Amino acid sequence: MGEAGFNGVEVLNWQGLVGPKGLPAEIVRVLNAAGNKALQDAGLRENMLAQGNEIAGGTPEQFAALVKSEAPRWAKVVRDAKIEPE
Repeated sequence: MGEAGFNGVEVLNWQGLVGPKGLPAEIVRVLNAAGNKALQDAGLRENMLAQGNEIAGGTPEQFAALVKSEAPRWAKVVRDAKIEPE
């Protein structure tokens, strides 16, 4: 972002699986295990790395913490830019 003239701006590109509120813990556990297992596939890893992604995986708690830390930051961007839903 600095090269584009936006000094001090850090943008993370992250992706993850989400489900509806109240999803049973066992389903979360199974989906998380399947996602982490998929991230071990050589073809998937190669494709993701070729697109400039870092591969992390992790626990549902780690992903929830990431989302929680990013949400206020992007809410401010939306407010400051006066972005309205369409």
